[in-house]
Amino acid sequence: MIGYVTVGTNDLKKAGEFYDKICGELGMGRFTANDRLIAWGAQGGGAGFGVGLPFDGKPMTVGNGVMAAFGAKDKAQVERV
Repeated sequence: MIGYVTVGTNDLKKAGEFYDKICGELGMGRFTANDRLIAWGAQGGGAGFGVGLPFDGKPMTVGNGVMAAFGAKDKAQVERV
């Protein structure tokens, strides 16, 4: 049911290096990376994990930058919800 969980960071490069090790050990590889977000996932699906700079552009603090998402079949299902 959970699609992904994202935590915030103020240092994306350092966080990416840290979570590369953890996610690699857990069998997850990077599936996307840009200047604001890095995300990992396992082959075959399942919940993903991401680390990113907070969406609002403010510094990461407790709770700012944390996000969880429910998985949906398609956009129509999202609109129904």
